[in-house]
Amino acid sequence: TATNYNWEGTAKDRNWAFGVAVEVPVMPRLMLKVSAMQYKTDGSVDFASQQAVTSPTYPVPISLYDDTKRTSLNVRAVFELDKKVSITGGYAHERFTFDDAGYEGYRNTIPAANRADSYLTGLYANPQYKANIIYGLVTYRF
Repeated sequence: TATNYNWEGTAKDRNWAFGVAVEVPVMPRLMLKVSAMQYKTDGSVDFASQQAVTSPTYPVPISLYDDTKRTSLNVRAVFELDKKVSITGGYAHERFTFDDAGYEGYRNTIPAANRADSYLTGLYANPQYKANIIYGLVTYRF
């Protein structure tokens, strides 16, 4: 019927990744290492009815379906004290964004008409993050 019909969805996902790394000897015992990476996905879903539908709730395509972007940068310096010991110090930055129509306007409660609210956990509601890390380590070779 016009209010009850079968439908199908075609999911499409385009993605790409790019990365570059460079090692530059600054001094005979000091090496500077830099790397950068970026990943991006762009998804969409096209809904279609398997029969003619006159309902005003005809399914429409979703363009904001599982779009992600991840950018990372790593800069580190490695200093060789001698043949057995080296010291590394560095900085890493990473940012991840996630857009999906299924999570727009996410709320932890779904109010019901009789006030018997449903409570959601919030799991996967906000997966985006930004991280800045400063690190150091000492390497000893046997």
